[in-house]
Amino acid sequence: MLIARKFRFMPQFREKTLILQQKCARLMTEIHKKYRLTSMEEPTDEMLQELMEDVAKAARESSARAEAEKQRRLSETALIISKRQLEREAVADD
Repeated sequence: MLIARKFRFMPQFREKTLILQQKCARLMTEIHKKYRLTSMEEPTDEMLQELMEDVAKAARESSARAEAEKQRRLSETALIISKRQLEREAVADD
């Protein structure tokens, strides 16, 4: 958890967060245009079903990307820790 907190404040992750927010806004705009959802008329059951399927698909894809990124970061962090431990051992041996 501590590592995740440190990463959150790094500039490249703030940039990625901003990009994801922009993508989410574009997706919501596309959904609004595609399904023409307004407060004036009720969407059909078919429209709602299609919308839910699209949202579920997007959620699965997003989750898979997030999991892959998490694994990449964990591997990267483990490698950094291993290198630091080796460096400390080398210094201690001197």
